[in-house]
Amino acid sequence: MSSKRVFVVLTTLLAASLCGGCASTFTFAAPTTSGPGTGTGTLRAAAAVADVTPAPGLGLFGHGPESRRARGHRGRLRCRVLLLEDAAGSRVALAACDLAAISAALHREVAARVHAATGLGLERVVLSATHTHAGPAHYFANANYAGGFSSKVTGYDPAVTDFLAERIANAIVDASARLVPARLSTVEERVVGPSASVCALSQNRSLEAHCLNAAPMGSDASTCGAALPDPYAEVEGMLSLMLVEALDGAAPRPLAVYASYPVHATSVPNTNDLYHADLFGEAARVIEAQVGEPGFVAVLANGAEGDVRPDYAVQSFDESLRLGRALGARVTDALTRVAPVVDPRIAVAFEDLVLSGAAGDGVRLCADPELGRASAGGSEEGRTGFYRLPRWREGSRSEGRGGCHGPRAPLPFRNISSSGFPSRAPLAVVTVGPLTIVAIPAEATTTVGIRLRERVAAARPGPVMLIGLANDYLQYVTTAEEYALQHYEGASTLYGPSTARVLTAHFAALAQSITDGAPAVAAAPLRARVRRRDRLSQARAVREPVIIHARREHYEGHLAYAVEVLASDALSLLSSGSPIARVEWRSPAGFVAAQDSLGYAMDDLGPHVIVRQLGSERDGSARYLALFVVPDGLPAASYRVVVRSGGREVASAPFPLRATP
Repeated sequence: MSSKRVFVVLTTLLAASLCGGCASTFTFAAPTTSGPGTGTGTLRAAAAVADVTPAPGLGLFGHGPESRRARGHRGRLRCRVLLLEDAAGSRVALAACDLAAISAALHREVAARVHAATGLGLERVVLSATHTHAGPAHYFANANYAGGFSSKVTGYDPAVTDFLAERIANAIVDASARLVPARLSTVEERVVGPSASVCALSQNRSLEAHCLNAAPMGSDASTCGAALPDPYAEVEGMLSLMLVEALDGAAPRPLAVYASYPVHATSVPNTNDLYHADLFGEAARVIEAQVGEPGFVAVLANGAEGDVRPDYAVQSFDESLRLGRALGARVTDALTRVAPVVDPRIAVAFEDLVLSGAAGDGVRLCADPELGRASAGGSEEGRTGFYRLPRWREGSRSEGRGGCHGPRAPLPFRNISSSGFPSRAPLAVVTVGPLTIVAIPAEATTTVGIRLRERVAAARPGPVMLIGLANDYLQYVTTAEEYALQHYEGASTLYGPSTARVLTAHFAALAQSITDGAPAVAAAPLRARVRRRDRLSQARAVREPVIIHARREHYEGHLAYAVEVLASDALSLLSSGSPIARVEWRSPAGFVAAQDSLGYAMDDLGPHVIVRQLGSERDGSARYLALFVVPDGLPAASYRVVVRSGGREVASAPFPLRATP
């Protein structure tokens, strides 16, 4: 890290602190489900997909002060939704979004819209993030998550929250109107290390802290006692999934899969400035292509991924594709071993837990949340400029401090106050037949996930699916042993060393309430005070596309073809969800859409075409670079790039390509 980067980080934080008083108050409702549903006597289901790619210009969220401003997109960000209704009419919406995390503001705004249209309340909307670190910021109504410590581009913008909430809610409402009779099957299996045909997916990135735990892998054997612990073995690695098949035709047809696998979506480095779905986005493409059923939706959620990184050689877009394809292959392979569930019934328990001093399992949370100094330096996967300073690295502690937070050395920034973190935690437990789904509003480490799974299974026997980064974002949850070391994950655990035990106790109690036949549901409106900044561009200018020039170049080791074009404003281009730029090849019958190895058209809906905004014009239109990154294995032919804008299309001059290896 250069001294210049340290200076940029420090000045960003200073600038954010100068507006500490420029705050607005927002209130977010807590609508709960309006009465019991009326069932049809059978399980019904539907799935939907929403494109949630915003216009360029927003800050990215996930790499803290190293996060860049988004300049365009490589593939689209999506929210995928599965809606289930049991025979008695009990419903739940399960959504996974290509975002870094979910905010309470976003969850509640989605729930408010869904409730107004369907009567379904926030306790029955499980909204989770895949944890891509290339999604937008500005939808967190928490002062610290809207500040310079979370992104170079600061502020809460309610227009971003509305943009996301409207699209996600519309997908849920759309699914609720298209329910069809269905059947359900489940499977769970541990996926660790490489297989004979598929590469390893993940490894533990924080072995020193993980191996401090007694029985770090629960009842499974651990390699922590070895001279060199195996990072591939020290992950939970649980792939849990539900396969839903529609029964609205002559034969069952695949409708959706809802799956969870724990791994950070950090295959792409923190220098990236494009919206990108990372490995979960590619995995969903693989699954949907291999299943091959029109309209089939792969809803992929994250799990207990707090100390788990993807097994990349070096962070890059290529690695996100490789690892995403490996995850997709693991899921499609597991689909061959699902077991049917007869007449699954749905139940939901929900607690809006007040965190300050919350009790559970004989311990309490700290009264005030805080971050440790070591959190500023970043994890092994994305060091910040602060990591150049020895006292800001992992393991930085204040041995004589004492108190609830123990030896933690707190962050010294005055503008990062305890009131700027979440004060409540939305805890949800959903049961679908024998399966218990636990929605965790945080990043739980491997051992926390294993212990949580065991406690919930004791309260309600059967398979347990852990969904991380759901409904809000409390940052990390570590064990007391991991917390004491104050590595990145422990330094990012807000409410002290007892956080895992308290949250686990409350989740177990929710599961027990379902077992007892009296599911608990309690929620209250949320007030937030945060600096508002208008970040989402409102410029509108619709125009026909004009190609300025085209050229060959190289991009991250690949041959690429770049087309610079003048076109409409970005939001107008993105609003339809249709491709902005696509690649065609000259067939004997003329130019037709070119396809990739999965059978998808090569356009900016997927990873092969980048759309980057180069600048804005006075009339609100903009200049873009449509960059076709030539994939390996592309056959020799004459190709061209076609750009859409203002209801018209323009094509580049054809360019010949030799076969790529």
